[in-house]
Amino acid sequence: MTGTTRAHLVSNPEPFFSTSIIHPIRNAWVASDHRRFLAVEAGADPVHRSTGVLAIFRQDYLRVSQSERVLEVPGAGPLRLTRAPERSGRATLRSGADTLRFTSRRGITGTLDLGSGEIVVDSSTGGAP
Repeated sequence: MTGTTRAHLVSNPEPFFSTSIIHPIRNAWVASDHRRFLAVEAGADPVHRSTGVLAIFRQDYLRVSQSERVLEVPGAGPLRLTRAPERSGRATLRSGADTLRFTSRRGITGTLDLGSGEIVVDSSTGGAP
C-alpha cells in the first residue's frame, strides 16, 4: 500500500461486515500503515438486538490475508465506540497495547483490547461478554 490512514473514529462508516452479522453499525475505528489495515465496527446483532457487537477486520497486505472476528456483549444493545487511539496508523498498528472504549444506551461500558481481541465489561455496569 502506498498510503496510510491515521487512526480515527468514523461516524458513518462503510461496512466491512454483512448486515446479517452486524446491523445497525453505530460507528467504527480504522487505521492502516503500509503493511496492515485494521477496522473495528460497533453495533448490534441484527437478529438479537439486545446483543451488542464489535466486529474486527484485519488485512495484511504483505501476506495477502484477511481475518475477521465478531465479539458479542449480551444485554448491552447496540454499542458505540467512545474513545480510541488517534495517531499515525503506523504507530497504532505497531503498538499491541491499545484499547478502544465502548458504551451502549443501556449503560453498559467496557474496553476492547486490540492486541488480544478481548472485551472487558466494566463491573460497575453489570453484564458479561
